This record gives sequence, C-alpha cells and structure tokens, in this order.
Amino acid sequence: MQDTMNGVDRSADAQRHRIGVGYEYPLSKLTLINLSLLHDRYQRTGENRRTGTGAEIALRKNF
Repeated sequence: MQDTMNGVDRSADAQRHRIGVGYEYPLSKLTLINLSLLHDRYQRTGENRRTGTGAEIALRKNF
C-alpha cells in the first residue's frame, strides 16, 4: 500500500474494532461499577492484524 498520497503521510493510519459485553452494578445513585469482557482487533497500515481478548473494570461517577 502506498504510504504517501497527495503529500499526506498515511503510515500512521489505523483501524480498530471492539466488541464487548458487560454488566453494570450500581453502588449508589451516583457511583457504578462496570464489568466488561471484550474482543479487540487492531490493524495499522502495512502491519499485520493484532487481536486480543480481555476484561475491563471501570468505576463510573454520575454528575
């Protein structure tokens, strides 16, 4: 693939797809814990595709 077209460097372009399923657990009216399982697929221009599976835990605060 051509990295430079019309004077623009495309070597840092990337494509990412994330699919996840999760659960939200309320601790109070303003605080939540989110638990997620996800599958991540990432590819930069000119490189092989990278995939991964993992989990995320997030503490969220509502205002």
